[in-house]
Amino acid sequence: MKEKEKGKYLLIICVDVDNDLEQKTGIKGPVIGREKNFEAATKLMLADPEEEDANTMFAAIKIFDEISKTKKHVEIVTLTGTPGSYTAGFEIGKQLDSVLEKIPSDSCIFVSDGASDQTVLPIIQSRLKIESVRVVSVKQAKGVETTYITLVEKLKEPHFARIFFGIPALILLLITISYLFGYGLILPGIVLGVYLLIKGFGIEDTLIRLAKSFAISTKRVSFGFYLLSLIILFVAFAVGFSTFYAYLNQGGILALGYALKDFLFLLGFVLLFFGAGKLTDIFLRKQELNLPRMLFFLGSLGIAWFDFYALSLWIIARIYFYQLVESVLLSVVILYLIHILTTNLTRKILREKRISGKEVVDKTGARVGKVIGINIIQAVLKVETSFRTIIEIPFENIINIGEKIVVEL
Repeated sequence: MKEKEKGKYLLIICVDVDNDLEQKTGIKGPVIGREKNFEAATKLMLADPEEEDANTMFAAIKIFDEISKTKKHVEIVTLTGTPGSYTAGFEIGKQLDSVLEKIPSDSCIFVSDGASDQTVLPIIQSRLKIESVRVVSVKQAKGVETTYITLVEKLKEPHFARIFFGIPALILLLITISYLFGYGLILPGIVLGVYLLIKGFGIEDTLIRLAKSFAISTKRVSFGFYLLSLIILFVAFAVGFSTFYAYLNQGGILALGYALKDFLFLLGFVLLFFGAGKLTDIFLRKQELNLPRMLFFLGSLGIAWFDFYALSLWIIARIYFYQLVESVLLSVVILYLIHILTTNLTRKILREKRISGKEVVDKTGARVGKVIGINIIQAVLKVETSFRTIIEIPFENIINIGEKIVVEL
């Protein structure tokens, strides 16, 4: 490719996250220039006429043609990821860096076919200012056959497969297990009720992000703590269900109180061993910045455990109602004190690490920006990119703090 003349280019960026382009045509990314993109999109369309990425590439070419009539410095590029969702972002970031070495650019228009492509927006945003996002919706015929084919193709995507196959499978498994142990529809009802509450209140993404931050590896010393806590958790559920049915003849509320008490008693040991594993990981991996956040999280779990245990004792008439109220009020005070202590600890660690003003790079070494602020409450770094945009990076995404801060986007 010829060396680009001096000047900042506006890039028209099209992304193929799962790399259908290479798998179906053998063309590797990045694809730079109108002619090469037109050729690649045509080959992909011929290889699979129903491929959405081909339509997105043609839409990007149309946008390029419209803008190039009035703007001189404009270029089109298609970036490809990998079939594995966890590695696609790294590959796209690497390809974009190679493009920027050849084509000086400070802004782009992002062309996408939907939510799956837009998951890489933070990677693009860390390197370029995004002027606009164009979502391409492919018009489908109204015939039954076409609708059927479209649905079948959608069901191949992991997100839709989890909904249409995963949830019915879970329901069938729960009903089967529940009837085998003689629980009727109680177990499926509880599990599905909790799941629908999580979906309904929009906390699914928060839980997923939290679960990712609690990554467990068999190669770590802490694995023994996690394994022990998992075993005790299964035992706690078994004991809780057994207790519930043992006291069911005395009334549903009383049976629930006794079951909750026995379950929570064992759950206390689960939290103890889990917390020991997390703190071990933090100290061995020298992730001091995550220590206050983890202490607050474990403290909150402990407070919640204490309140629910007090509730179970009140249900079975072991304590009076005023004692339950006192327990809750005491929990609020303790949680506030934990918040103050962990906030001060965070400030102390940040002062020692001298994070403010440091350069931030991603795993590949590409510059993300510079730290301009820290939100301790939300546990995020505020980073200003080279294009004067502000992005927030959670503390758990920090991999290493040295002369530069290495993060995972």
